[in-house]
Amino acid sequence: MKVFISWSGNISNKIGEIFRSWLPSVLQSVKPYFTPSDIEKGARWNTEIAQELEDSKVGILCVTRENLNSAWLLFEAGALSKQLEKSHVCPILFGINNSDLQGPLNQFQSTSFNEKEFYKLITTINSQLAEDKLEEPVLKKVFDKWWPDLEDQVNGVMKEQEGRNATPIRTERDLLEEILQITRLINKKDVPQIPLGTVTHLLHHFRTIYNLVEKHSLDTEVMVALEELSRSVLYISKQLFPQENESHIINIQSLRYICDNIGDDVPF
Repeated sequence: MKVFISWSGNISNKIGEIFRSWLPSVLQSVKPYFTPSDIEKGARWNTEIAQELEDSKVGILCVTRENLNSAWLLFEAGALSKQLEKSHVCPILFGINNSDLQGPLNQFQSTSFNEKEFYKLITTINSQLAEDKLEEPVLKKVFDKWWPDLEDQVNGVMKEQEGRNATPIRTERDLLEEILQITRLINKKDVPQIPLGTVTHLLHHFRTIYNLVEKHSLDTEVMVALEELSRSVLYISKQLFPQENESHIINIQSLRYICDNIGDDVPF
């Protein structure tokens, strides 16, 4: 069975090469497809790569800090999603969190590079092998044998690249702090009038952050802080859009309704 490995950038390239060698050690029936250079990928997309994509049952996306906004990675993710079921398109995250994903990559179930989550991914790939798939006890035994090699090689690449192209990615806490500062500013009486579009922009993105944290974050402290912050944000929304919120109960459903019924023009 063929597994399509998608990459973009130096770190992702090296990790993709590691996967190409490692996967058949665990699942001997797997045949990874990996192109070694961007030029080769671009030149051969309409021929060999298109055929390999069509023949693959699973697609792996090697996602790193440096390729989060890579046009090529997003292009291949889109192509994979049209060809495969969403559950078989698997972004693997290296040095980033699920909350850092944007755009098309958000629609897939991502895998953080750790032993527990990576075993789930291998189980997914194994399930597509039909009569060649390994029984669970055998799969676990083989995985346990080969995982340390994969972990050491990938961590070696990540350590080698540490500090290079390290563009900061805002964390959930950073985003919450920014929203809190804007909320406090709006509540001050001595500040200039803020355009309505700016506030609606705040509400839309608060709703987006809330949904992401609620769905993906395991940090209870962050969720509690977000719930508390939602009281101020929802109070502002009620004052600005009373006609959009007939209920007097302040909750996230009210904000979702408001965001779906107001504009999102931002005057800055």
